[in-house]
Amino acid sequence: MSGAQSTNIANASTGASKAAALVGLGIEVELLASRVYEALETQQTYIFTHHNDRSVTDTRAAAIDSAFVDTQNSALVRHLQDQDIAKL
Repeated sequence: MSGAQSTNIANASTGASKAAALVGLGIEVELLASRVYEALETQQTYIFTHHNDRSVTDTRAAAIDSAFVDTQNSALVRHLQDQDIAKL
């Protein structure tokens, strides 16, 4: 591809400033460290600090579940559902 291309490099400092501002709005480092420790002690797989983000993850989980249903109904790959796959 030739010619000038649009990138966001020129606005990197603006993006960095926005990111820094968001970090500044976050929770105190000590509270975060305590939360991480708590989660590790109780063997939690995911560590959240703000439960109000749950609707976002619920929406994403529903979309993923829907994709699995689509796979089960697919004429092309539904025969693979009983195939043993290696799990990490």
